[in-house]
Amino acid sequence: MLLLGIIMSALFIALNIGESGNSISGVKVEMQAATRNLMDWIARDIRGVLGSEIAQAVNTPSGTHLKFNLWQWSDASNTWYITGDYIDYNYDPVFDRITRSLISGGNVMQTWNFSDIVENPFYTTYNDTTKEFVEYDFEITKKLIVLISMQRTAIGGRVITTTLREELKIRNE
Repeated sequence: MLLLGIIMSALFIALNIGESGNSISGVKVEMQAATRNLMDWIARDIRGVLGSEIAQAVNTPSGTHLKFNLWQWSDASNTWYITGDYIDYNYDPVFDRITRSLISGGNVMQTWNFSDIVENPFYTTYNDTTKEFVEYDFEITKKLIVLISMQRTAIGGRVITTTLREELKIRNE
């Protein structure tokens, strides 16, 4: 009877450890997918914008905020034209969230929230010694460095962090 109790306890502990490992793996996979999704969305938006437009003081660019006009292709004239609609990315470090807003006619038409973001997402210089955002660098370097660093706590209190960094070329000038 004692032997059966020991075997049952060992099985229970093994199953518990396996479940904890599955939970951590699941959180990690989910975070990697969310990080990639947000990076892809930002990259798609940035690649279709003018660097000089991001740098405009009226759009208040910073390491936590970008705002720019949307452009659309005209099949009739075979040219790009400005739509008057804006995309606004805003990082809130208090709530660890990036909000993407579609603004049309001065009104917020739709918002998307990406949570668990733990660092400023926008940089013009990012290396071992310097991480900074200089608003007029877009017009000179034609690049934006986007860093998505997401952090969540899994079962058992283990903190999982996923970070993705991409240098985006601003091509439309």
